Parts: sequence; C-alpha cells; structure tokens
Amino acid sequence: MDEGGMCGFIVESRVHPDYLGPRWWHDLEVIIDEAKARSMDVWILDDMRFPSGYAAGIPARENPAFAKLYLAERHVDTYGPLPYGCFDIAAWLDEGEWLVAAVAARRTGPDTIDGDSLIDLTNFIRDGYLRYPVPKGRWRIFLMIATLTGGEEATKDYINPLVPEAVDRYIEVVFEATYEQLGHEFGHTLKGFFTDEPRFGNAGTYYSLPGQPNQVLPYYDGFLSDFQIRTGYDIRRLLPLLWYEGGADTGKVRYDYMDTITTRFADTFFRRIGDWCRDHGVRWIGHIVEDNGAHGRLGLGGGHYFRDMAHLDMGGIDMVYQVWPGVTGGVMNSPFGPLDMDFFYWGMAKMASSATHLDPRKQGETMCEAYGAYGWREGLRLMKWLTDYLCVRGVNMIVPHAFSPKFPDSDCPPHFWARGHNPQWPYFRYFANFANRACYLLSGGAHIAEVVVLYTASSLWAAGGDDFEKAVRVLAEAQIDCDVVPYDSLAGTGVQVKNGRLFLGTESFRAVILPKVDAIPIAALSHLADLTEAGIPVLILERWPEKPCSGGSKVFHKALERLRTAATLCNYAELSGHLRQIGLRSFLPDADVPFLRHLHYRKEGMDIYFLFNEDIHQSIDTWVTLEATGTPEYWDPLTGKQESAIYEILPERTRVRVRLAPFESVFVVFGTEAATPSVWPEQGEQSIIEVAGPWVTSRATAEEYPSFTPEPALAGLGDWSLCKPLARFAGTVRYETTFHLSGNWWQEQEGVLDLGEVFELARVNVNGQEAGLRIAPPYRFSVTGLLRPGKNRLVIDVTNTLVRSSPTPEQLSRYVALEPCGLLGPVRLILKGA
Repeated sequence: MDEGGMCGFIVESRVHPDYLGPRWWHDLEVIIDEAKARSMDVWILDDMRFPSGYAAGIPARENPAFAKLYLAERHVDTYGPLPYGCFDIAAWLDEGEWLVAAVAARRTGPDTIDGDSLIDLTNFIRDGYLRYPVPKGRWRIFLMIATLTGGEEATKDYINPLVPEAVDRYIEVVFEATYEQLGHEFGHTLKGFFTDEPRFGNAGTYYSLPGQPNQVLPYYDGFLSDFQIRTGYDIRRLLPLLWYEGGADTGKVRYDYMDTITTRFADTFFRRIGDWCRDHGVRWIGHIVEDNGAHGRLGLGGGHYFRDMAHLDMGGIDMVYQVWPGVTGGVMNSPFGPLDMDFFYWGMAKMASSATHLDPRKQGETMCEAYGAYGWREGLRLMKWLTDYLCVRGVNMIVPHAFSPKFPDSDCPPHFWARGHNPQWPYFRYFANFANRACYLLSGGAHIAEVVVLYTASSLWAAGGDDFEKAVRVLAEAQIDCDVVPYDSLAGTGVQVKNGRLFLGTESFRAVILPKVDAIPIAALSHLADLTEAGIPVLILERWPEKPCSGGSKVFHKALERLRTAATLCNYAELSGHLRQIGLRSFLPDADVPFLRHLHYRKEGMDIYFLFNEDIHQSIDTWVTLEATGTPEYWDPLTGKQESAIYEILPERTRVRVRLAPFESVFVVFGTEAATPSVWPEQGEQSIIEVAGPWVTSRATAEEYPSFTPEPALAGLGDWSLCKPLARFAGTVRYETTFHLSGNWWQEQEGVLDLGEVFELARVNVNGQEAGLRIAPPYRFSVTGLLRPGKNRLVIDVTNTLVRSSPTPEQLSRYVALEPCGLLGPVRLILKGA
C-alpha cells in the first residue's frame, strides 16, 4: 500500500480467528508499528465484520434486551355482527414476544381501512382472550406484537441500535477494549475508527418504509411513551396505519413514526459512538447504506442520511459498482440488483459533500470508499474517471477498496496489487499521485456554491414527490452548483441571512429550491416563508405542497400563504432560467456543455475551479466566464504541470478557454505566480504526420514484465483480443516502429504524439528516452526535444486489465461491456509552430 501511494489504510478483520483476543491485539501492534515506520495513518473497522453493529455478537448473546426488537403486525379478518366475539390472542404470541396493542378497524378494501373506525381494544384482553362484540360489516382485528424475529437475516444477531444500554455495551466490547490495548496510539498513528453501513435491519431491502404489509418495523421498549412525548398524541390506536392506508391520518402517523425512530437512531447510536471517539482523541468516519434511496428509508438504510452523518467526523459514502461513465439515469442491472442511476449518478456524492459543508466539525473532509466490486474490468483508466467524478462533486478523501493480501480473491475485485499478478500494478502509484494531488487541492479551503436543494426524504415518508437528485441533475447540466440541505438545517443554530445570502454551516447561498413534494413539515414551510421575507429567492418546483407532514392544517395554510406571496413556482425546465435571471452567473460557458462539471473552491487566497469532461466520447472546447479575477493558470492533476491559461479580462470576471478531451480534467487556478507558456498556443499552424508502421509486437504478462516474447500473430494496430493467441491475454503488448523526419523545418516546432484510442494504459519511449505515461484519455505525449533528423524509433507499451484472464469467474464484470485491448490508433505526430 505504501509503494502504491497510499497515505493510510483501514484494517478489517474479515474475519480474524481471534478477534478482540491476544492474537488480534498482537497483529494490530505489528501493523501499527510498520505503519508508523512508513508515516502512514491507521484506521480500524469498528467491528469484526461488515456491517457494523455486531460487536462480535457478544451483547446480543449476553442480554436478550440488547437484541434487535421489531414491531410486527398480525391480524384476524372477521365479519359482524358478532355479539359474543372472542379471539385467542395468546395463540398468536411466540416465545419471547409480547402484545403491544390490539386494534380493530372497519375494512374498506383488500388492503385499506377506515381510519376513523380505529378502536383500541388492548384493555379488552383477559387471560389471553380478546372479547369484543364486533359490529356489523367487515372488520380486521390487528395485533401489534413486539418480536425478535422477522428482520434481515444477516443482522439478526446484532444489537438494537435504538437501546442506549446495548450501544454502551457495543462501545465497551469494541472501542474501549481497543483503547485499553492501543490507547497510546490514539490520535497518533491510530487516527480512528471506520463504521460500515450500520442499519435498522428490519428488512433486507433498500425500499423499506411504513405502508408495506408483511414487514416488521424497528421498535424498542418505551417507544410508545417517547412517541407521545415527541408528538403530543398516543399512537397506539393508530398503529395499523403504519401498514395500511386509512385516510387522512395515514401520512401523519407514518411521518411521525419515521421522525421519532430516525431521531432515536441518530442520537442513541451515532451520537453516542461519535462522542466517545472524540472524547478519546480519535475520529469516527464511515457511512450508512445510501443505495437506491435507502439513505432515507428503513431496512438496509439508516432512515435519514443527514441525521446519521451529523455525528461522524467526515461526510461519507461508498461507490462500489454504482457509477459508470455515461450511465446518467434510469435503472441498470448489476450483480447487486437493479441500480437507481438517477440517484447514484447525480445524488449520492453531492449528498455526502453537502453533509460535510453543513458541519464545521468535519473539517471540510468528505470520504468515499471507492473502486471496489467493479471487477477486473476496472483498470486505472476507469479509476481515473471515477476519481474526477468524485472530486468534482466535493469528495476529497478516497478510500480504495481493497488491498486484499489474498490472490485470487473473489471478494470484490479489483485488488490492485494482487500479489504481483495485476499488470497495471507498476503504474498504480502514478494514479495515486494524481488522486492525492486532486484531493489535496480540494482540501483545507471552502466550497463555493450558490443554491440549496432541499433534501426531501422526510417529505416522502408522508406522501409523494420527487427525490432531491432530480433537481441536482437539472442544475448540474446547466452549470449551477449546489448543496443538498435537510429541512432540519433550516432551523439550526447559525442560520443567518446577510447581504442577500443565506449562511448555513460553512457556506452561503443565494437561492433555495424545494423539489416537488406533496407534503412538507410545517416548521420547514415556515422557515422557507421566513427566507422569502428576508429576501432569499425560494423556488418551488412543479406545484405547491398540499399538506403538512404532521400538524394542524390551519398553521400549514397560513405558512403556505406567506410563502406563496414571495416564492416562485416553476417547472424543472424553467429552473436554470429563473436562477440566471436573479443573477446566478458565477460559471457561464459560451456553449451548451451538459457533460462539463465544475467545482469552485477557495483556498489560501486562491480561487480554484476544478473542471472535468464526464463525456467519454465528445471533446469540449468553449470559453467560460468565471466570477474570479487575477491571472489564471491550468494545473494538470495527472502530471502535476502548470501552464499559463488562455484568458480574457472582463470587469470583475475572467473569461477562460476550456478544452478538455473525454476523461480529461484540469484545475483553473487564480492567484498564483506566472507559469510556463501553454502547450497549445492559439497562434501557429500545425502539421500532422501519421505514424503508420509497420509495427513489430511482443508481449509480457505481469510476472514476465519487462521481459517480452515476440508476438508475430499480432500484425499491427487494433483490438488484440480479436487475435486468437491473445483472446484471454492480460499484460503488456509492446508496439515498435520507426519513422523518418527529413529536412530541418520541424526542429522549431512543438511536437506532440497522439496515440488515438488506447485500451488502456500507454507508456511511450522515443529514441531511447521516456516520453511519459497515460492512464486515460487523452493519450497525448509531448515529444519536443526527443525527435532527431532522419530515423526515429518509437516504442509504445500498452497494458490491459486482468478481466480476460481472471483466475476466478468474473461475476462482477459480466454485467457490462468489455472494452477492447491494445493500441487502436491512429498514431499521429502533430507539429505546431511556436
């Protein structure tokens, strides 16, 4: 890992045979000593296995009260009148279960009830029997039962994260035990703990919410009283509405349940552990399951992303297979099931960086567990694209998943080193240096955005509407950056309106957008009305909210009328136009470039713009007007080189030329000293010489490199996987040729070698001298000073991935198209006058 350019690592047991025992502590000491000698940081997964919350199974085994508890719905359908109705309640209770409530309701359909008819029958139970004279009609007797069963199988032995004593025992078993053994390293080499996807676990699905029959819901002893204190009403009679539609109160009950249970989860689990870590001089980082909207749901999710992340020391997500170049929406099939690409592509990373920007304690750091589970189809070319994708959305702390010491290992490849079998491993440090440069430049300063997009998860608990990512996409494609902000933050301390800007967390904004929702909390609606009256533009998308998530309609409509007097109602297509009209012009391209992404960052007195062409086919060539002044430079994060920018000075702004090939990124930095002239000056004619071969080829596997074997079956350029001897070859193919330069006219020219299409890494040598390495497009190399009159020798090494010769079945890579292999060309020498 050190050789690969990593600054630190996270230790996972997976599963150590003596976890929390003497051998575990011994092995950690060995690891920490070696990391200290190499000046590397160490983090430890906060459990013996993924996901977090197991504590080696110790708390749940010790005390049944610490185990996960659920609320289950069971029912008896009956028809009245039954003057002497009698129901055997005891027969419905298994060992360890107890009755929370018995409720009757009139049925209005197969899965609907009359909410006004709900009757609490709990006090009608005697000696295990419910005696109730059922009125005329179709009725359902609901039994609300506390149970230890029915949840996600994978986390059935985990602690109940809603029970403080269970979480305290988890802290004792894992965190305090680690402190007892390694406390002398806390805050030094040992930086902290990593939590991986703690969850409710009431269902093994991303989509769990109230309103779904046949599922259990998270529960804890004392919930009913806590709920009444929080909301002001008794939920017991209304519990069936958590499963079935029952009229006007349905959305309110579901919202209030989710509001109560997610607040409890955040306070009892996340706050408790986070505070312990900070009290002991270490940080707690990680993430919940965000996938397919689980960030705002139960089951595999944590209920409310921002409430959970508020107690970690970095915003956090993972990105394992969910983002692919060009797949910007819809549903994608994958080894992990259907993927909601609208969320993954547009919402996930922006959500994480926004959580960081709202919380000064996170020190501006947003973490992503990245690259894992893409299969061996993923090489440094894709990893470079994914890194740019993350950084331009504000992620600046990347955890590569994973450096497995095992090979072959079917668990979530690629594994980078692969014990020397990965042909791209010799170039991994080149990639890591690029990622470290990009993350460093986007750390230690402040993100600059103009718009708030409100996080709508809690609205969707109660009624319909749009997820926040729909608005984020519209803004991104119009070159308007934003942060995602939960309703809670509008009421947070430190919220200010000053000089026409809304100040939240570490940032300020000029407008607020509410995506289309049917319901909204009254407090959030009132805060939006306050903002409009303070002069902050508020844009409501598609339609006004129709009802409160919870609370009285009179208060809601009064706040809505206040909002309607000053806010703007518009549709998604009109959104960017409205924002431009109110003066949002900090990033204005001359052309329509929907695949150009940008991030504005201010650091050490410099305005930094990170630009990335996310398109994998089309180049971008346009001018962009930036809200910055000074002398701009281009900084290439891949090579570390600085060049003078092509620019024009405007009043209080600067117009900069942006030319990016597919996959290419650049920093435009204001406020630095003058750099060298641009590689591509505006003036001068260019001459193009095609390097047509003939080509001599040879090959070497990762183990053989740099010893090559001739490969006469490959006659020249093209996809080598179409050549039978190389159909399943993984390694490096060397292409060698010569070309001639006559006369001396070219010697005053700047020379660039363009390889055209390459799959996927290319290393170039001209006349015995290294011209450089490229891991992703554009495959252009400066050869100025390397050429000579007459005969010139050109050597190009192209390296693919292990995907075609993977030692284990490629279950991950089979879901996507495999790329070609080799040098496809055309190879051209471009000479341009100075």
